[in-house]
Amino acid sequence: MFRRRLWYVWIAAATFVLLSVVADSVVDVFFGGDGLDLANSLEELFWSVLLTGAATLVLLRVWLGQEAHYLRERETARTLYEATAVNLADGLAIMDRDDRIMFFNPRLEALFGIPRDQAVGRPLSEVTATLHDRALDPRQASQRSRQASEVALAGSTDAFEYRLGGDPPRDLAVLDFPIHGRDGASFGHGRLVREVTRERELDRLKNEVIAIVSHELRAPMTVISGFAELLQTRDLSEAQVKEYAARIQTEATRLGGLINEFLDVQRLESRRGRLSLVPVELPRLFGRAAAAAGDDASRPIRVRLPGELPPVLADPERILQVLGNLLSNGRKYSPDGGDILISARQERENVVIEVADQGLGLPSDALPHLFEKFFRVDGQDRRGITGTGLGLAICRQIVEAHGGSIWAESDGPRRGARFCFTLPVARFAMSGEPEVATSATDGRAVDGSRSAPRT
Repeated sequence: MFRRRLWYVWIAAATFVLLSVVADSVVDVFFGGDGLDLANSLEELFWSVLLTGAATLVLLRVWLGQEAHYLRERETARTLYEATAVNLADGLAIMDRDDRIMFFNPRLEALFGIPRDQAVGRPLSEVTATLHDRALDPRQASQRSRQASEVALAGSTDAFEYRLGGDPPRDLAVLDFPIHGRDGASFGHGRLVREVTRERELDRLKNEVIAIVSHELRAPMTVISGFAELLQTRDLSEAQVKEYAARIQTEATRLGGLINEFLDVQRLESRRGRLSLVPVELPRLFGRAAAAAGDDASRPIRVRLPGELPPVLADPERILQVLGNLLSNGRKYSPDGGDILISARQERENVVIEVADQGLGLPSDALPHLFEKFFRVDGQDRRGITGTGLGLAICRQIVEAHGGSIWAESDGPRRGARFCFTLPVARFAMSGEPEVATSATDGRAVDGSRSAPRT
């Protein structure tokens, strides 16, 4: 801008000098008293006008070139700014001094659910009124929006958040900022809107994690500390010493299990938990899992398999971990007893493994969230059942690392639950044979019409 003004001054000065030369020549022609003849004066006037005109044309051409360059720069800058604003990941609105919307980018259209042509030209408060009515606290959302606009028009920034109701709820973060012209005068204000639902969910999850971890770690530590103190301060019989030592060992094992679960999650998420994939015979693996779970007369583990079942390509120790977790959950959530059934069937190039119980069952709204970290189904009948909410998340990560999928099914509360996961048949995974497989039970071709299970 400074260079442009300097050009104006330079052109004006040069024009003034040239016009002065012409004026002197005109004076010499008509009022000259130096004895020059009229022909010489007219010739000087002619050349002065010619040179002045040529110089002026040169200056004008240079000036017009500079103007064209300046206009191109402005157009490029305008296009760049507009493209940036249009493609922002955040919603952006620009308002004038009267708080009327002048610009409304596509992201804000999506966030507000309001088309651009219905927003531009209208007051911001009018456009956002419908949105604020959907907030959990409509009055506060509307009041903070109005306050943020006033603060921005006064020359400062202001930020606030509000939550929209719905299924699921959404959290929006808003930042209002002032906009000034080149002369420093207020032009209006802008508003950036960002959806922060995921961030707030992580904040809430973090608080839940801290509460769960604190409780789950504190409980065994309290028991260990209490029985250790009794061993130190009381004269106990040999039977009591053995009993208390066994309780300490049990709680220490539980504490170690909790720590291992946290480490497992970290290893699997960082891809450091490498798999040792080999062909695995499932009947033998199921036997190992049942033996590791131990006996429970009221909740026995039963295995049901077809006559023939192909080996799967898997890391046996990791799949034992998955089965151990599912069997433990089956017993834990079957307080009234009942069989825990392990079964398997071949479907195309995969084997589907199922662990079913006859316990508390699952509400339908919990099924999509079961394999999320720290998620636990709430309910009065589950309050006394301990756990970190990490077991099923670990199962999902192990199964998905094998290229399989895992899901849960239930007919409703008090009607048991079924946890299923898939593993690839070894011969297909290792040889790349066609997907059409043969049923292990009766030799018929499986048409594969079953849709892929959802994780």
